[in-house]
Amino acid sequence: SNHDKWLKGLDEDATPETKQSALKASHWLQANTYEITRIYLRTGRGKPTETFMEPIGYGRIQQQSLNVLDNLMYKNQHVLHRARDCIFLAKGHFLTQAKQSINPLYWLEVIFFLPSSLVSASGIEATGKVAEIGVKVAQIIYWLAIVAAFIYKPELFEFLYSHAKIT
Repeated sequence: SNHDKWLKGLDEDATPETKQSALKASHWLQANTYEITRIYLRTGRGKPTETFMEPIGYGRIQQQSLNVLDNLMYKNQHVLHRARDCIFLAKGHFLTQAKQSINPLYWLEVIFFLPSSLVSASGIEATGKVAEIGVKVAQIIYWLAIVAAFIYKPELFEFLYSHAKIT
């Protein structure tokens, strides 16, 4: 990754080619910080912050707190480790989602819980009690509509079943 290239270029023993590669990687990281943060936030986790003590001179220290992803190139061990952890976490999250997308059981769950899945996929955060209740009510109405359709329009399900057959 570009973060790895940039870190290798910080080494005192780095070759000129490695340092040039690190410079290009640093430009890429600076230009794409917003996109990296946006992708990480799509994992459903909040902004990762790191709090640490920083010397300010004359034997004094000051507590600092910063967004790790906005400071991918901040030369502090804790921040760098946390940034790498966040990048690997996001990579693992999207790899898992890619694997789920080919799992038929996942798609059955999505169809069964369609209103909740739509709210989740839209990026709307249903964190408030009213929003959670609204999603649950929509889910119940969805299930009742399916039961009503099954009772009053069974030909709809016969049509879906006949077109979904794999022969």
